Amino acid sequence: MGHAEAAHHAVDFELEPADKMGGRVNVLRKLIRDKNVLEIINACDAGREGELIFRYIIQHAGTKKPIKRLWLQSMTAEAIREGFARLRSDVEMLPLASAARSRNEADWLVGINATRAFTLRLSGGRGSTVTSLGRVQTPTLTIIVERERKIKEFKSRELNEIIGTFRATTGEYPGRWFDEAFNKEESEIERTRRLLTRLQLNFPDAEDRLDPANGSLWDEHRAAPRLWHREIAEAIQRKCTGKKAVVEFGGKKAQHADCASIV
Repeated sequence: MGHAEAAHHAVDFELEPADKMGGRVNVLRKLIRDKNVLEIINACDAGREGELIFRYIIQHAGTKKPIKRLWLQSMTAEAIREGFARLRSDVEMLPLASAARSRNEADWLVGINATRAFTLRLSGGRGSTVTSLGRVQTPTLTIIVERERKIKEFKSRELNEIIGTFRATTGEYPGRWFDEAFNKEESEIERTRRLLTRLQLNFPDAEDRLDPANGSLWDEHRAAPRLWHREIAEAIQRKCTGKKAVVEFGGKKAQHADCASIV
């Protein structure tokens, strides 16, 4: 099947047979519309393209007769018999049909028509250099451009992590502090409020300093060990330095250790 130009409504596409296919399409249309045919079985290729071809044929035939789907992954006699015994309903296949149609029509609207329009517009009507647009290409390029713009607008900000040295009977080892209550769903402002309450700290501009104007703070930067206020990091350092700690392996308390120093 081939496309004619789109109708006034963006979602409506007129259909006409592709070159040299008119005779075959007319035969199919006559058979589909035959009053003796009560149900239609779609036996096109099991996939998006096969579904699309069938849907365009049905649309061109102008019928609303009940439809069943024969879905075959093999052409053996046994597989065909099993396929006919387990015909799928039309409702079950509608999502695949919609995906196939939207993909194909987006290729026409964006890949062909938009490419032609932008090529003529940007080349002053000469069309000497093609400006290529596409269903996949254009949104992908948009993602890349937005990411590049975001990187260029990035502003650095201070990052603090707390590394401690622990002394046990078997020797010293390093450990990194992390916020055990950290949750990505919790905003950094809410997290800061929680930590300030827990540490009994109070500095008025704590939330203001998280403003993007004072440095970029994207979701991908946020992590349980990372702190964005030196005062909070220093408070945790004071709270832990020189204190006893319990070492756990697999949830079992193993031995005591002293927090010798934290940086």
